[in-house]
Amino acid sequence: MEGLSKRQQEVYDYINQYHADNGISPSLADIADGLGLSNSTIATYIENLRKKGRVTSIPNIPRSLRVIQGIA
Repeated sequence: MEGLSKRQQEVYDYINQYHADNGISPSLADIADGLGLSNSTIATYIENLRKKGRVTSIPNIPRSLRVIQGIA
């Protein structure tokens, strides 16, 4: 499985920690605000994480983003 870039890892970790702290998944705006990036940049990172099998979500369902655990 392909590894993550430093920034992809930061986004992945942010999603995981946000969910652990708040009991819900972050929105793109939450991630963007938390990491100081634009929503469009975060959307690109999320899409790349999806392609790498690191996150999943339910289409058209807000806050359904989840990290996939157990990947080395």
